[in-house]
Amino acid sequence: MQLFAFNNTFLIHLCSWKIVLPAFFCIYSSYYFMVVIHRPKVICGQGRLRQFIEKRLPGITKGYYYPTYWAPGGHLQTLFRAIFQMLPPIRYIREVISMPDGGEVALDWVDDNKDTYRGLAVILPGLTGGSQSTYSQSLAYQAKLFSCRTVVYNNRGCGNSTLKTPNFACAASTDDLYHVLKFLKTRYPDLPVIVAGVSLGGIILSNYLANENIKEKYLDFGFAASIAWNFHKSQISLEEPFNRITYNRYLGKNLVKLAKNNHEMFDKHRDQLPFNLDDVPKCITIADFDKCVTAPLFGYKSIQDYYTDASFVFKMHKVTTPVVYLNAPDDPFSPLSAIPIDDIQKNPNLALILTKTGGHIGFMEGLIPTGQTYMDRVFAQLLKSYLDHSSELQKMD
Repeated sequence: MQLFAFNNTFLIHLCSWKIVLPAFFCIYSSYYFMVVIHRPKVICGQGRLRQFIEKRLPGITKGYYYPTYWAPGGHLQTLFRAIFQMLPPIRYIREVISMPDGGEVALDWVDDNKDTYRGLAVILPGLTGGSQSTYSQSLAYQAKLFSCRTVVYNNRGCGNSTLKTPNFACAASTDDLYHVLKFLKTRYPDLPVIVAGVSLGGIILSNYLANENIKEKYLDFGFAASIAWNFHKSQISLEEPFNRITYNRYLGKNLVKLAKNNHEMFDKHRDQLPFNLDDVPKCITIADFDKCVTAPLFGYKSIQDYYTDASFVFKMHKVTTPVVYLNAPDDPFSPLSAIPIDDIQKNPNLALILTKTGGHIGFMEGLIPTGQTYMDRVFAQLLKSYLDHSSELQKMD
């Protein structure tokens, strides 16, 4: 009797799972095809950039984003993109150039063995990222496909480079980018310059374009993905329990590691440093490091002053170069509340492609997301359209 009862219970559970699993699959699949797959919003004020996008970028204005079936949320997109995305077949040749203060920036050129090019593409990686990051290589590969002379700009101390001076990447500091772009334009004076920045790279690009003290920008078109528009709101988001444990601590640890890797240089300048070098290992989060190191190193009285100056949202009205942005509302670094949608529409030189999901530098597509992401697709379409029809963009009113 006990054996019969056990078998009967087992059969009931088995039958229930045979019903529940197919039902769940059908319900979720319906939700996926009706809600998750979507046409991203294009937010842009009236002007030449909007006209150009509507006329020359139907793949963006009328196309759809197909998020990975099993990763429709921001956290899944953020965490798994770096794991699944395969590295494209590219090889770099490094060139190191000196900055006026004695520091160095490592430029990694894509080795393509071509004699002629249609444009110069400059890739700006994120915080502690570099040319070896999967997203950097993927964007560089897209540029290579469209016959661009392509280079990845490694922030000081990143991309397996070492610091020569205490200065490193700062979201509000645009001096290094100015000198690099001027150097590149001198070498390739006849090529249109397209700069693509990701996360911190996109923030530095944006602040550079908004810097009114730099009269000659040395670039023609910009693309920026997953930028933090408002550092104050981003800090609040990153202090949420899950975000703090995952992204915030991870990047805070990377920043401390960057300092440790260059400890000999910092120790050499210990007496001149505006911060206590012994406090650096105690930093746990990005804000801890910014408060301890970045803010005082770049002359800010407080981390709040630094975050205000680094926030592009307060200066975006100053940009006169066309730039297209890509953001997701479930980005843990820049949630929807931090994206200034209304202000973006006030500047005709800015456009925002806003997806429903995508996380931070996620934007995975496909059941097994090893190939290009939606970010790669957008960049490829922008690049092709600009190289083919840049004269139209310049003539449009």
